[in-house]
Amino acid sequence: MMSTNRSHLHVAALLVAVTLAVVSPVRVEARVLSEDVMVAELDNGIRVVVSPTHDVPVVSVVAVVRGGSSVEGRDQRGLAHIVEHMVFQGPIEGTPTGMLPQTIEALGGEIRAETSADASRYIATIAPDGAAEAIAALGFALSAPVFDAQRLRTELDIMEKELDEVYASPIVALRNTATQAIYGDGPYAQSAGGGPEALPQYTIHDVAAFHQTHYVGANMAVIVAGDMDGQAAVDAVSEAFADIPLGAPTVPSLSADPATPVDTITAPHGAPLVGLFFVAPGISAMRDVLATDVLLGILDHGSASRMRTQLPRALPGVGGLGAGFLTQRLPGHLYLWVDPGQASPQAAIGVLKTILADIRDNSVSVEECQQGARTALLLHAMGADTYTGQAESLAFYEAIDSYELAISYEDEVLTIGPDDIRRVVLRYFDPDRALVVIGGGAP
Repeated sequence: MMSTNRSHLHVAALLVAVTLAVVSPVRVEARVLSEDVMVAELDNGIRVVVSPTHDVPVVSVVAVVRGGSSVEGRDQRGLAHIVEHMVFQGPIEGTPTGMLPQTIEALGGEIRAETSADASRYIATIAPDGAAEAIAALGFALSAPVFDAQRLRTELDIMEKELDEVYASPIVALRNTATQAIYGDGPYAQSAGGGPEALPQYTIHDVAAFHQTHYVGANMAVIVAGDMDGQAAVDAVSEAFADIPLGAPTVPSLSADPATPVDTITAPHGAPLVGLFFVAPGISAMRDVLATDVLLGILDHGSASRMRTQLPRALPGVGGLGAGFLTQRLPGHLYLWVDPGQASPQAAIGVLKTILADIRDNSVSVEECQQGARTALLLHAMGADTYTGQAESLAFYEAIDSYELAISYEDEVLTIGPDDIRRVVLRYFDPDRALVVIGGGAP
């Protein structure tokens, strides 16, 4: 999956300093990006980003906790996901239903939660007249969750079933084998949900300790997009999240920069897919990230993309194929995979390597690069017609660096040229330095 499957906000780059007069107990100093985006830093470290738009009577709120699986210790695999479940399903005092999902639903809205390597996100969508109450419910749930052993056991049972479904995917089996080879015990070594075998060992003490460490203002942001006055949104967040302590930021770290192991390994189970895997740029190398997004469009988006034209021609009867890349805080990975059908795994690997080698040796045309950039922009803007998409775009980039990357993406990706594409292939994705993974235990 490309990092560009996030929506885009069209806003000016000029920052104008202003001060908001608020009645909440938390003093706020805010900045405004033109008339479209307001940013407030709360005293407890929480950043509030508001994109007030009044075309449709809908408000989306995303609470971001930079406490995903990448900050877990070796003995904490899957704990970020467990805490997310416990917070999401926890009771809320003083509400008619007593539970976060039911509280939001009683207000006429909907809510979901998810955990990735870099963050946990709580995403609510609601009508404007219930927005302040929804923000209050979110604030209470994240700041004062109630953890009990019986509910932990229930959530663990639910999560084990979820993970069984996830790990049954042959592509997940392929990727997990690759990431474990690349990262070892590092923060991106496994699926963000953890493994089923790791879940039963955790106790209420483990859950509470993880929450206390990571659910702090220095690790949090709240994004509000849609039909809500900007200052009213900041006021509501300031009051609802006032009890969150400042704490200290927790940032994932690597003992050394990961390097792609040049090897051929097998995934222990799953369909006989084959894949090439490479360490990819992290968010600190933003221009390389943009070039990788464009490269992904060149490789695998649209009927004229290189993989979708060359693989079926070289391997008649080929099954599924694809490529993926997700921008992350630390170096992530790019992968190309194919179901070779009746062809041998070695033949399929050879074709994948040839596709990349041609770009490495000959680059791409200006027209092909422009088409890849248009594809990246399309994926980036797919959610732009919804406030939830706008909020999630800002939240995604805020979790790994800054919401401002969501705003500047469109202008920046259009500056990527053929030289950038060849440069990232030479630096990161040289097919002669690939990790080859063969699924299904095939030789």
